[in-house]
Amino acid sequence: MQLFQKQVRNQIKETRDLLDRIQQFQKTVPKGSLIITHKQKKVYYKWQYLDKNLKCIRKYLSKREMKQIQLLAQKGYYEKVEPILQKNLKLLEKFERAYCYDKEMQVYESMTEDRQSLIIPLEENCTHRIRAWEQETYEPCNKYPETLRYETNAGEFVRSKSEVIIANLLHMKADQLLYKYERPLKLRYQGRKIIVYPDFTILNTQTGKFTYWEHAGLMSKPEYVSDFVWKNSLYYENHLLPGTDVLFTFETEDHPLEIRTLKHMISDLMT
Repeated sequence: MQLFQKQVRNQIKETRDLLDRIQQFQKTVPKGSLIITHKQKKVYYKWQYLDKNLKCIRKYLSKREMKQIQLLAQKGYYEKVEPILQKNLKLLEKFERAYCYDKEMQVYESMTEDRQSLIIPLEENCTHRIRAWEQETYEPCNKYPETLRYETNAGEFVRSKSEVIIANLLHMKADQLLYKYERPLKLRYQGRKIIVYPDFTILNTQTGKFTYWEHAGLMSKPEYVSDFVWKNSLYYENHLLPGTDVLFTFETEDHPLEIRTLKHMISDLMT
């Protein structure tokens, strides 16, 4: 629910920002509106406005005045969009005040431990999810153990130098992002359950959201590309969407991993 609450607040902020942009724009554009007419397959533009005597004036605008034409067109668009945004903002603000965030979890937490032990709550809260994460043990991928030879700052061993970089950057954000390397994930493939091992499973401790990170470091090899395409489709089939639930990074011999890109991705994970 914390994630949902954050999404609502982000939408409110985004709507306010859009309204502010429109209002700032309206201060800089000419008064009046744009009229577009067609004659003999040609387009004509007129600027319609009221003069100081409130007389309606219509003035032709040539294509040499395209900047003003575009400004007037944009103004007309904003005038239609602004009331919609204003209405949406009021509804969002009313919803944000009235919605009972996490109330159902508070019901569960108000019960005694004896009663809690008999109940399966509708949804885990962040505290329970983090506690389960910390107490969890798992068997990592046992394929090619000889390739686990690169040590991270957390003292674990991964399969490539690029994965060391990713792990170390995630470790730097351990106050909000917790990760596990090659943690098993159960998915469905062609009607049966299978287990895959995402390179990194990341838990955002502020939102409780899980994100999976797959790094493809051998994209120069056709067989590796084929396997990665299959894995991408597998995630999608299980409603884990690229860019939202699963992050993908790629590199080849000619195009190595860029740390700047990784930092941007990790920053996005924290929002």
